[in-house]
Amino acid sequence: MRGKLFKQLFQISQPILLLAGIGQFFLGAGIAKYLGNTMDWGIFWLGLAWVLSVQWVSHLLLDYFESPKTENKNKLTDESKRIFIGTALSFVAIFLVFLIRSGNLNVPAGIVIFILFFLGFFFVLRPIRLIYSGFGELSIAIAFGNLIPSFSYLLQDGEMNRLVMIISFPLIFLILSLILAMEFPNYASDIKNSRNTILVRLGWENGMFMHNTFVLIAFLILGLAGVFGLPSAIIFPAFLPFPLALLQLWHMRQINLGEKPNWRFLRLNAVVMVVLMSYILTYIFWIR
Repeated sequence: MRGKLFKQLFQISQPILLLAGIGQFFLGAGIAKYLGNTMDWGIFWLGLAWVLSVQWVSHLLLDYFESPKTENKNKLTDESKRIFIGTALSFVAIFLVFLIRSGNLNVPAGIVIFILFFLGFFFVLRPIRLIYSGFGELSIAIAFGNLIPSFSYLLQDGEMNRLVMIISFPLIFLILSLILAMEFPNYASDIKNSRNTILVRLGWENGMFMHNTFVLIAFLILGLAGVFGLPSAIIFPAFLPFPLALLQLWHMRQINLGEKPNWRFLRLNAVVMVVLMSYILTYIFWIR
């Protein structure tokens, strides 16, 4: 029974998203290293621990408020969930105290910390409740695409660099396209259950158009960055996922023409695009 409860807690914690947070944190630190900063590994691990704690709180709150209530004895009780939420909040506070005492928590990093905590805590909590406000998906994209890498970078440098912003914008748009791809299979049930996701608010046809637009904008920004001076050693490898983008656009067009959708392929391809671009960029910054 304990094994089943631990497995459930593991699933509630959403380890895939925690891994994504780790990857984006390494991206920000990699940019700092690429720009000549000496890595402070102590502050790096403290910052990463804080980010993961905030993510954990957000995931636990999401399950607590959004999952259906059950009397199944093999399920975590609400009391147990509240204990885990309290534990996660304690970790958030403890790691924040260590960050403050380290002396490396500058004002820009403090602002990012506030925004990240606000987004994570009020994603499902009233009165803000971002999840079905129409801004929930945007907050996720900004948090993973920009805020987490920015926080990691600021802990090492202290001042924001435009390179962080240039790299983050393509990722934000790709993450938004990924979220839309994930929401298409649940479109009908989301309408039925009054879940105002971004796709429900946009509508099916507009959602398809915006999905394609987000993918194209991501690579357009990368191309423009090359025109305005970003080294080709970064630009060319970052374009490696572009064939997957074309495949994604083609498949979306086929769905629009009436062919039976392969949602598993659409979602998997969207995930691989985001992961591959993020990994390539992180790898480049760390090895150069």
